[in-house]
Amino acid sequence: MVTRQPMKWKKKLKADEMLLVAKLDWNFDNVPDDELLACCYWEYARESARIRAFCSPTDSDFFPAPEMYLEIRRPDGSAFMKARRSLINPARMRFAENLRTYALPVRLTLQRVRTTSDPLEKAWLKLSPSLRLEVVQELQPYFAEKPALTYLPFNRCSDMRDIGLAGENYRCAKLNMETGIEWFRAEIDWGDFTDKQIVAAFRTWVSENRPQGLGRGNEKGKRKRKGLLSQLAWLGMMRLMNAYPYTSMATCCSEAAIFYGKTNWPRARKKAGRIFRELFFFLPKSDKPIHWGTAGGRGR
Repeated sequence: MVTRQPMKWKKKLKADEMLLVAKLDWNFDNVPDDELLACCYWEYARESARIRAFCSPTDSDFFPAPEMYLEIRRPDGSAFMKARRSLINPARMRFAENLRTYALPVRLTLQRVRTTSDPLEKAWLKLSPSLRLEVVQELQPYFAEKPALTYLPFNRCSDMRDIGLAGENYRCAKLNMETGIEWFRAEIDWGDFTDKQIVAAFRTWVSENRPQGLGRGNEKGKRKRKGLLSQLAWLGMMRLMNAYPYTSMATCCSEAAIFYGKTNWPRARKKAGRIFRELFFFLPKSDKPIHWGTAGGRGR
């Protein structure tokens, strides 16, 4: 039995197809690993009407013009200083500082997008590869701890493997595969680095030097990618639910319905709203994602 859609819904479907359901708005599997963090900030920023208004110097709803300074006159009644507005908008300046401090990936990307229209109209993967690379490289110092240990010997050192005298399995420290114990010497620069930096450097050494197949490795990097992809997936489902009732997704956008399988759509939408608040906690609590409302009429 074939269920026919009402004509009213067909008209709505065509309108929504034009507005939202581009694949890059809900499928983020093609985002490279090193771009996931910046992509997550950018895509969620696209959901903020206030951030998008910040990109428009003429916006008056979110960033009204500064108050008018009154005219100042001399005792004789002549004008000493005419009425004027400040050239600086303090509300916009405070917001720019919040973006720089708490949403740096967004600020760095906005600085590099060259367009006369709304820069946040473009999905992350629609931005040029060179621009995205610049942003990722600019962010690296902010998310990486400075190495603090020089290992002697160092298992990943540029030694016999690099000059072709040893194979990939060569290790310049003494390792007992039966007991799983390795002996090495370490040089620690206590004077120039904090405890946090030293511990972070040692963690880096452990992740790079754990022997293959011995013990249990740390999957933190994999979990981080999975976590960021999950946050983007929740955002994609929220956008789809804004266009179509999720119970009709198989009919409205079959590719997305197959892609997300049996995911709990309403729960994913709520998670996207929570991530939006966490990333941009400096926004007023009344601010909601642009695509927060659903085609089924849910607005909370």
